[in-house]
Amino acid sequence: MFIHYYQKSDALTTGVTLRDPHLPAEGSMGIGNPNTHNEVMKNRQSFINELGITKDQWVQARQTHSDVVCEVTHQNGGWGFDEIMMAVQDCDALYTDETDLLLAIFTADCVPVIFWDDESTLIGVIHSGWRGTVQGITPKALLQIQSEKNFQMDHLHVELGPSLSMEHFEVDKDVYELFHHLGYATHYSAYHPETHKYHIDNQGVVYEQCKRIGIPESNITRSTFDTFSEDTGFSYRQDKTKGRHMSFIIRRG
Repeated sequence: MFIHYYQKSDALTTGVTLRDPHLPAEGSMGIGNPNTHNEVMKNRQSFINELGITKDQWVQARQTHSDVVCEVTHQNGGWGFDEIMMAVQDCDALYTDETDLLLAIFTADCVPVIFWDDESTLIGVIHSGWRGTVQGITPKALLQIQSEKNFQMDHLHVELGPSLSMEHFEVDKDVYELFHHLGYATHYSAYHPETHKYHIDNQGVVYEQCKRIGIPESNITRSTFDTFSEDTGFSYRQDKTKGRHMSFIIRRG
């Protein structure tokens, strides 16, 4: 299993799965494509074997580019492992304060956000495609969770994983204006007059959103991995791939 770990200890494990041509379905972990279902299940089984967990410790959402945030517990264990329609429905951010529960989010250009609190057992994942970013899913999720769990933002750690680079995220004026209306995304956009297109650093905007709600820059890690240009990347924009990276976090009890 081709896994890049951000953190790997007895207490906390975070990371992302990468594309590998030697694996079934090139290492895809996304279960939404019926043509590769059996291959993806082999990858998922290899993954849980690698981490020493069971499928009943796995929770994922059926992502819809929403700004919906869902708390999950061991009662949700196993949701989405075998079938996408059995996942947490219509949700793009998951969090829990229970240990020994793996939270997973799936991307192929969008920004995966992994977060955890230093002072509690709180962990979570967020899927921030450009629609989610302009809806403010990351700050909305973190502020909502803070109001419920009462943690301090300066104790939060955030990993922004592999995503589409600014160079390759080319949009028309309508999408640019959605980012522009945020009021703080100008630094993360550029107009190319030769193509009449705008380029957006979606990950950069999510980074700015995290800073603006009080997460210290030193607590935010930004991956430089461009899903479009890296051989081990899944990029929907490049080739309409059905393959998906999985970003994940689990805190051990």
